[in-house]
Amino acid sequence: MTQQQKQAKKKMEKEKKDITEAYNRRAKQYRELSLHEPVYVQLDPSHAQWQQATITRTPNEEQPRSYEVQLPSGATYSRSRKFIRPDQSKPLVPSKMLHLLSQGDQRDHDVLLTDSITADLVAPIDYMAVYISWTLFLL
Repeated sequence: MTQQQKQAKKKMEKEKKDITEAYNRRAKQYRELSLHEPVYVQLDPSHAQWQQATITRTPNEEQPRSYEVQLPSGATYSRSRKFIRPDQSKPLVPSKMLHLLSQGDQRDHDVLLTDSITADLVAPIDYMAVYISWTLFLL
C-alpha cells in the first residue's frame, strides 16, 4: 500500500468516526418495545398526528432500527423508534414479564416466572391481566 493510499484510508476512517460521533451526540436512547405492545405511530412526520397501532416485528440484524406496526385497520408500516411512542394509557408491565410474554407464543402461552413461580396461562397480549396478577402477587 502506498503512502498516499494509507493517508486516504486514514482520512476516510477519521471522517467515518466523526460522522458516527456527530450522530451519537444527537441520537436519543429509547426504551425497546416488545412484540404485541400497544403504541402510537406517526405516519407522516410533517403532521403531529399519532395513530394507535401494535408492534408486529421488532428490530433484527437486517433492520436494526426498524419496527413494524399494524394499525387497527390492518395496514402495516415500518418505522424507526423515533416515530413510535408507547401507549401510556396501558399499564406498564415489569420488563422481565414483558420479555417472558414476548416469548409466550413459543411456549404455548404458558409463562414461567422466575423463582419457580408460575402464572396461570397468560396470553401475551393480555397486559392488564398480567399486571393485576403481578400486583396481587406482590401484596
